[in-house]
Amino acid sequence: TRPSRSSPPTHVLPCARLAPHLYRHMLSGAMAAQGEDHQGENQNSQGETLSCLGNLACFGKSLLRLWIMYFSLFTALLGMTMLLGLMPQFVSLPYMSGTGLGAQVLQTVGYPLLVGFQALKVQVLVGIFEDSNAGFPKPQAALQAALGLPAQRAQALERGIAVLLGLCVVVGLGFGVQWTMEGDPLGVVSGFMAGSLLGFSVLGTIHIIAEFVCGVRSACSSKEQPSSDVETATSSEDGPPLDTEKTTGQKLASGRRRRLLVGVAWLGLTVLLQLVVALLAWKFSAPSFVTGAAMVIAFLTTGSGLSYIFDDLVKPVSRYFPFTTPYRVVVGLFTCTCLFVLVAPQLMGSDPSRLSTPLFSPPPNGTSFNRTFVPPGLLSGLGTYPVCHNMEWNKGLMDEGKHLQALDILAFAQAVYWPVEADVLSELGSATSGTDLGEVRLEALEDPSTIGRIGVFALPQANVRVVAIRGSQTAKDWAFNFDLWAPSFLFRVLRDFMPFAELVPRKFIRTVLALDLRELAGLPPPWHHLQDRVHEEVMRSQADGYRLILTGHSLGGGLAQIVGPLEGISTMVFSPVGISLAMSRAGLDDRPELPVENTVVIVSPRGDLVPSKLDDQKGTEQHIMCTALSPVDCHSLSQTACELFRRCGDPRGRSMEASCLQQVGEDWQAVPWQGFAWRS
Repeated sequence: TRPSRSSPPTHVLPCARLAPHLYRHMLSGAMAAQGEDHQGENQNSQGETLSCLGNLACFGKSLLRLWIMYFSLFTALLGMTMLLGLMPQFVSLPYMSGTGLGAQVLQTVGYPLLVGFQALKVQVLVGIFEDSNAGFPKPQAALQAALGLPAQRAQALERGIAVLLGLCVVVGLGFGVQWTMEGDPLGVVSGFMAGSLLGFSVLGTIHIIAEFVCGVRSACSSKEQPSSDVETATSSEDGPPLDTEKTTGQKLASGRRRRLLVGVAWLGLTVLLQLVVALLAWKFSAPSFVTGAAMVIAFLTTGSGLSYIFDDLVKPVSRYFPFTTPYRVVVGLFTCTCLFVLVAPQLMGSDPSRLSTPLFSPPPNGTSFNRTFVPPGLLSGLGTYPVCHNMEWNKGLMDEGKHLQALDILAFAQAVYWPVEADVLSELGSATSGTDLGEVRLEALEDPSTIGRIGVFALPQANVRVVAIRGSQTAKDWAFNFDLWAPSFLFRVLRDFMPFAELVPRKFIRTVLALDLRELAGLPPPWHHLQDRVHEEVMRSQADGYRLILTGHSLGGGLAQIVGPLEGISTMVFSPVGISLAMSRAGLDDRPELPVENTVVIVSPRGDLVPSKLDDQKGTEQHIMCTALSPVDCHSLSQTACELFRRCGDPRGRSMEASCLQQVGEDWQAVPWQGFAWRS
């Protein structure tokens, strides 16, 4: 007999087919309940909007739909951001001193599995986003099919999902109240957002588990089972034959069983081969590029294995990804990013060059510090940068000529870039020779291959010691950049993309981004050796009565912003990477009385992307103009020095004619500036 179209067949569909049937039933019912017009998505939205005018219940449903859309998308992107931010750590972890086989296994096995799971979760959350007008039909259908619940229990399951999300929101609100009591005026709003993100993350995980259980049940079922939620069939001429549907269901179950077995075997073989690669890499100390390439292959093979196991979940093509699936997009994104992390540092690193033209030319013989000097900016009525003269360092001395100024400190940040000691001393000699600062004494200079190379310099005549940290120059420096600031940069991008992302509590984000795999491996954070080195200089300066100043540029400036507040040192940095989101990772969140704001002064050129885009700054920030077209030139210390000299001049009588003609051009001293300039 043929079942009628008004009645479902008597037999049970395999689990692999049951979830889609339940999903279509729930979706159509939900859309009908909202009065949706099924002729097109635009007509649906217009009809819903018109019907909601003056209808409070319908308005509430619209808000619920917006809530589902926003937080399903936000949860998917935030999970990807966290894992992408951790990638440089996974790539570099096995090559840190003190790591063993466990680090190799974590790189080649653990991380690809995490990426595969996140790709599945993104697929689930994109599905929730697309079906936001109908609630949660796909997770509900997957759970109902996995648990074997009858149709009469569908509403109870729907209420259970609502209770789960509600509990997560309540937990978030509880934290929000605590944050409000701690002084955050938007603490409750932040708590609501944190609770919503938690709820959708948990729901996505439950959906994946339900899909796996459903797949195992359908693959392991050898015969049809009776169903309590299906009515008895009736005959109909236009319906498909019952035996045909049974045969089709059996074929689908057989195919599902085959795909599951292939996927499990493929994934198991992949993990086994990755373990072998990790063992060989650890045994023979393979270079990072080799195991990094193995990691890329692991992304692809692990993704293929999971796509077989979760075939029904990853198969649907999203309307926003018409030629592929969100799952494959995520796997491809991580694969390409891993290749970039492996290759980019090698391309960006450069061989250190030799000094050709020092920044400064010494003043004429017999020139002393001009105490009545008027900066060019004041002479033209445009004013000058406060960082030039109003913020002088080492003011404990009565002799004003021995107070360090911004241009003096910049010379130390520039000198530490030169690989050869003679060039370092030549750069500083040109900056201090013939001035009241006197002779520079080089006390320590690390090897040029050292990450965050440190130079320690003393000015006995001025009773001051300067510690300078070099910025990015070698491939190791760039890899360290990715490691330390990738999480902050990626969340900055996410925050700019997602509306209201600013309301996500900073403390929550900092805690998430503070995850450091080295701590899990029992290793110190990457800046601890810098802090130990600087601490030695702090103790030595206290013993000999010298004042201590810390400086750096770019990467060196970012590291100085971490180490300076930890040691309580006066710090002046140029074009540094910000540390707003990296504060928890550096241990600065627990320091009282705003340690960064109390100790750090930042010179940040307009048009320079490093201090403005990678992370927010926390110290006192002095913005200056940049007269170069290229943001790369705006990041240059030479460009910064020329701009400070143009507006502020130099009471020590030095000249920058040679270096600034080369860096800026013939009109480098023009005030006011007539050409192109980055001003905001």
